[in-house]
Amino acid sequence: MARNNRQKLILEGMGEAEKRKLIMSADGALEKKLEAYKAVQQMWADAFAKYQGNIVPTTQMGGGSSVNGATSFMELMTAKAARDLALDPNQKK
Repeated sequence: MARNNRQKLILEGMGEAEKRKLIMSADGALEKKLEAYKAVQQMWADAFAKYQGNIVPTTQMGGGSSVNGATSFMELMTAKAARDLALDPNQKK
């Protein structure tokens, strides 16, 4: 009885391992990558939200550009996210 139960558990474990392997192979481990990506994005977003200093310099010399540092940063991070996730903004729906 115990031997049969042990064999059953081993076979179930092997089946589950093969199932996970096939899923990861089929989607390129997308779920794991997304979990890691979310964690990284949350870290920088939290750090940025807690930042108390100036986002742009208080004194600027030269050109009269009125670029907002926060907006530029967010656009940069959005572009980085799209690149990291291999998203094509020109893709037809």
